Amino acid sequence: MIRSLTTRSLWRSGWWRTLLLVLLAVLSLALLHWSHCQWRQTMQVYVIALDNLSQARRHVNLAYLVAGRAAGGDSTFAFQDAQAHLDRALLALDDWQQGESMLIRVDGAPPPGAELAQAVRSYQEQVAEFQLLLHPNLATAATPLVAQRSAFAELERQAGRLEGQLYERLNYVLLAQERRHTALLLVWGLALALIGFMLYRGEQLRQRAAQQLQQSEARLDAVLQSAMDAIIVIDSERRIVLFNAAAEQMFGCTQIAIIGKPIDLLLPKHGDRVLAMAHEQQPLVEVDLLVAQRTDGSEFPIEASAAQLVLQEQSLVTLILRDVSARKRLEAQYLQAQKLETVGRLAGGVAHDFNNLLTVIGGYAELVRSDLATSDPLTTDIAQIQAASDRASRLTRQLLAFARKQVIAPVVTNLNQLIEELEPLLRRLLGSDLKLMINLDPALGQVKVDPGQIEQVIVNLAVNARDAMPEGGQLSLRTTQTILEEPLIHGAFDLAAGEYIVLQVSDTGLGIPKDLQTKVFEPFFTTKKPDKGTGLGLATCYGIVRQHGGAITLYSEVGLGTTIVIYLPRTYGEVVKALQPTSMPALPRGNETILLVEDDEHVRALSIRILVQQGYHVLEAHNGAEALQVLKAWHPRPVALLVTDIVMPELGGLALAEQVRGIAPTVKLLVVSGYADHPLLNEGFDPTKGHFLQKPFSPASLARKVRMVLDE
Repeated sequence: MIRSLTTRSLWRSGWWRTLLLVLLAVLSLALLHWSHCQWRQTMQVYVIALDNLSQARRHVNLAYLVAGRAAGGDSTFAFQDAQAHLDRALLALDDWQQGESMLIRVDGAPPPGAELAQAVRSYQEQVAEFQLLLHPNLATAATPLVAQRSAFAELERQAGRLEGQLYERLNYVLLAQERRHTALLLVWGLALALIGFMLYRGEQLRQRAAQQLQQSEARLDAVLQSAMDAIIVIDSERRIVLFNAAAEQMFGCTQIAIIGKPIDLLLPKHGDRVLAMAHEQQPLVEVDLLVAQRTDGSEFPIEASAAQLVLQEQSLVTLILRDVSARKRLEAQYLQAQKLETVGRLAGGVAHDFNNLLTVIGGYAELVRSDLATSDPLTTDIAQIQAASDRASRLTRQLLAFARKQVIAPVVTNLNQLIEELEPLLRRLLGSDLKLMINLDPALGQVKVDPGQIEQVIVNLAVNARDAMPEGGQLSLRTTQTILEEPLIHGAFDLAAGEYIVLQVSDTGLGIPKDLQTKVFEPFFTTKKPDKGTGLGLATCYGIVRQHGGAITLYSEVGLGTTIVIYLPRTYGEVVKALQPTSMPALPRGNETILLVEDDEHVRALSIRILVQQGYHVLEAHNGAEALQVLKAWHPRPVALLVTDIVMPELGGLALAEQVRGIAPTVKLLVVSGYADHPLLNEGFDPTKGHFLQKPFSPASLARKVRMVLDE
C-alpha cells in the first residue's frame, strides 16, 4: 500500500511523466539522427552516380564536337583531343560500375536485375565503338562521318534512358525515406501529445485563455488608438468609460482625466441629440448641426455617428466623432476665392465700359481746350473736366488691376533695386512720426514683373500702414527668398511648388479684427472714413500680385500690427535697365489711310476727329463685318493701318485683323481696348502681331501711337 501510494504520489507529482518525456525526446532525436545519416549517405551515392553519368555524357559531347571541328579543317582542334575526351568518359563509367553494388546495398531499393547493369555495359561498349569511329584514319571518309553522327545520337538516347532510370530509383528512395520520417514524426508527435495532455492540460487551457484575452484586448486597444476619428464609449449614466488617443488630441485632455466624467462636458449643446442618434440608429449627421467643446472652452464643428450595444448586460453607447474644422476652413477659403473672382469679373466689365466713356469725355475736353485761347475763362472749366476724367481713369485702372485685366509689361528686375529707388518717396509718405526699416537680402534673386505695378503695390501698402499708425510707429520692409517643396494653399491662393521671392511689409499699427481679415482684399471695402480712402488699395495689390502669378497673405493682431507677405515667382535672367526719359516731341502728323473699327459711336467719332486733324484719311466701320465690306470696296487702294477695338459684336478685333491681312498683307495693326484679357496682349506685345493702346486715351497718345506703329 505504501509502495502503491508512493508510486501514485510520484506519478501525480509529474516526475515519471517528465522522465518519460525526456526519454521519448532522446529516443526520437536518435532515430531522427540515424534517419538523417542514412538519407545523407544515400544522396551522396546517387549524386556520385549522376555526376559520373553527367561527366561521361559531357565528354562524349565534347569529343563529338572536337572531331567535327577537326574534320572541318579547324586547325585549333585535333582528333587526339576527341580521343582524350572519350577516355575520360570511359573512366567515369568505370567509376560508376564500381559503385553499383554499394548503391544497391545502401538505398534499400529492389535490385535492378540485369536491366540497369546491361544498360550501363551497353552504353560503355557504344562509347568504345564511338571512340573507334573517331580514329583519325577513319574521320576523313564520308561514310564514317554519317556513322559517327548516328552513333552519337544513339549514345545520347542511351544516356537519357540511364539518367531516367537513376532518377526513378532516386525518387523511390526519397519516397521511402519520407515515409519512414513521417512515421517517426507521427509516433513522436502522438506520444508527445499524449504526455503533454496529461501534464499540462489544465495549465495550457488557463494560459491560452489568458493569452487570447490579452491579445484580444491588445488588438482592440490598437484599433482604437490608431483610429483617426475620436472614439468615445459612454455608459447608461452618460459617463465616459473609453476615450481613445484621437479623442485626447481632439478635445485637449487625457484619458485619465476624462474617464468617469459626463459626456455633456464635451457635447454641452448636442449631447442629447447624439444619444438619440444611438437609440434611433441614425447615420451620420450634417456637420453644421453638431458642435463639440474642448476642455479649454473653444468650440469646433464635428461629424458624429452613434451606436448602442449591450456588453455583459451593460448598455453602452459608442460615439465616433470627426473634427471637420479644417474642411470648413477650406470650404470658406474656396468660397472667398470664388467671391473675389466674381467681383473681379464684375469690376473688370464695369471698368471697361467706363473707359469708353472716359475716352470720349477726356478726349473732347482736350480738343476743346486746344481750340481755346489761354486767356479764355472756359479753359479753367475744361481743366476741371480733364482733372475729373483723370481721377476717374485712375479709379478704373485700380479696378482693372484688381480684376487682373490690366496691361502689364513684365521685365526681369531685382526687388531690392525697386525698393531702394522707392525709399525717398516712402519716407516722404510716412513723414517724420513714422520710422522706416528696410532689410534686404543681398543675395536676392530676380523676378519678372511690371516695375510700375509692383511699385504701386509697395506704395499702397505703405499708405495703408501709415493710416494704421496715427500715433506713430514703424514700417518694415524685408526681402527674402524661399523654396516651396510642396504646394502652398492659403486663403484664396494656391501656390505651386518652386522658388519664390518674398516681400514682407509689417507695421506696428492698430491691427485688423479677425472677422474683417477675409474682406480686406475686396474692392471698396475699407475701415477708414468715407473721405480717407476708396477701398481699392489692397484690392489693387491683390489683383496685381495675382496677375504676376504670385500670392499675397495677411497676418494681423489687434493692437500689435499687420504683416503683408507677397510671394513672386523667381526667374533667372539679366536685369533690364530702365530707359532714360526724353523730351516730348510735338504731335506727329501723316497722310496715310487708316481703317478705324469701333463699336462705340462716341469713341469712334472722337478717334476720327483726332486722326483727321493730324492729316490722315480715315475709313470707318462700327463692327468687323462692316470693316471687311469697307476694305473690299476700297481695295486695291492701300490701307496702312487697322485701328480696331478688341471686343466687338459679330467679329472681334483680332479675328478681323487676320482676315484683313488676308486681303492686305502689309497692313499694320493697333488694338484699342478698355482692358487686356486676350493672350496676344499678355505675350509682350509682339510687333509682328500688333500693338496695343489702353483706354481711356488722350488725343496726343492716340496720335503718337499711330505714328509710332506706321513708322516701324
